[in-house]
Amino acid sequence: MCWSPDGTKVCIIYEDGAVIVGSVEGSRLWGKEYKHKLAMIEWSPDSKMIVFGTMDGEVRVFDNSGGAMYHLKMNCLHKLVEPAKMLTPQLPLAAI
Repeated sequence: MCWSPDGTKVCIIYEDGAVIVGSVEGSRLWGKEYKHKLAMIEWSPDSKMIVFGTMDGEVRVFDNSGGAMYHLKMNCLHKLVEPAKMLTPQLPLAAI
């Protein structure tokens, strides 16, 4: 669950892909079912976009009415590997 930065909307996500966006007054603004397993939620600073992190390590960006905009695969850097001293990717995401 995450409130928009302007405090007017709340977005609630469920692991099975269900998303509900409601107003500060408690009314439901919209709800959608996505095929992705959701793990994280964040609003853009201007409250115009919603960013979802999936269990598969993807970041998906939607407009504030639920329309898909962008998606990309992210690697969570996990551990230091010798001798090259490089970080190895391990999914899922750590944060968005």
